[in-house]
Amino acid sequence: DLSDVPLGSDFGPQELLRPEHVVNPVLHRFYACVAKRAMDSQAQLPPKESDPLRGVLQPNAQLLSRCDPELQRLKELFPMELIPEAKGTKRGREDGTPGVKDKVGVCVVNRQGLVFAAKHEATDKHTWQMPQGNIEPGEDLQAAGLRELLEETSIKSVRVLQATDHVYEYTLTFSRGGQTHVRQRWLLLHFYGEDTEVNFESVDGHKEYKVWSWMPLPSLPPNVVESKRGMYEQVSAQFLPVIEQARQNGDLAWRPS
Repeated sequence: DLSDVPLGSDFGPQELLRPEHVVNPVLHRFYACVAKRAMDSQAQLPPKESDPLRGVLQPNAQLLSRCDPELQRLKELFPMELIPEAKGTKRGREDGTPGVKDKVGVCVVNRQGLVFAAKHEATDKHTWQMPQGNIEPGEDLQAAGLRELLEETSIKSVRVLQATDHVYEYTLTFSRGGQTHVRQRWLLLHFYGEDTEVNFESVDGHKEYKVWSWMPLPSLPPNVVESKRGMYEQVSAQFLPVIEQARQNGDLAWRPS
């Protein structure tokens, strides 16, 4: 008989299904009604609460104190990191059609002619990428690219070499449902600073990447996610001659006086 199962000596004998121990507001009222009608089939049902979420937002303090040691143990066993959703991300409209987002990608080349690439987890395969992000309302391509680069990597010692006119398009499908159709343009930036400038820890409240590397641009497309591989191949084809020409002309060795 579940009604006689005790919750523990700290509480004394308690009914397991008493409404104050049920955090779901729908079940809270359901069990309250069951308790009334179990004693009297003609009993008037208790009124609906004006604030049914009170029991969820303000659960029993004694119950919480008993659960806290186990919750802390779970947190230690399964550490979790909150990853904020990108600003302005649209996961689709109410009619089911994909939302549309304008993005900027940033190809950063150093004095050796290698490009900056990073990924979220060291063990992930084919997840290298160059910095990118949303173009916010009122921003132009260059302002958005420089802002995203600074937010994601702390890099600011750069100058613009080229911007693409072509708009690359692809669709992102989210595991929790919804799609976003992405329209993306690219900037080619020359990095004239030192590698110590790269700092994932100091960016705006969360850590975008965990590992990074300088690599030849042609080696990057095979190591990105499949949905972006075609775009990376086209970007590589466009920027590679520009990078090679800048290297031969000595432009990649330029530093501000």
